[in-house]
Amino acid sequence: MMASICTGVADKRSELLIECGGKEKISLRYIPYRDIEPEGNSRFVVDWITPNETVSLKMLYEADDGALAAYPTMSDRIIELLKTGDRITARSTDGKYGPDDFKLAGSSKAFAIVRKSCPE
Repeated sequence: MMASICTGVADKRSELLIECGGKEKISLRYIPYRDIEPEGNSRFVVDWITPNETVSLKMLYEADDGALAAYPTMSDRIIELLKTGDRITARSTDGKYGPDDFKLAGSSKAFAIVRKSCPE
């Protein structure tokens, strides 16, 4: 089971995907619009920004789907921000990707559905 949010115009779209990442983990996949692909296995720090808080998350570029990926646990702060916020902005700290503003309406329900698909 996967949930996704898109932002941007059709030819410059960015995506945020969540799916089960293993027991008590979420696969968080940020696919920013970009002109040039990074080298495989490149590492980035992405700031996830809400009006009241910023969480920095180390993410690995996975070339198979072009995502910057992280595997936080369900109790990590980034998950709580994604579940409870109205919107969140993602941008890499090196300035290469983003800022991308994602609306989070319905995200709490999406996390509940994704979590049910994870092993116990």
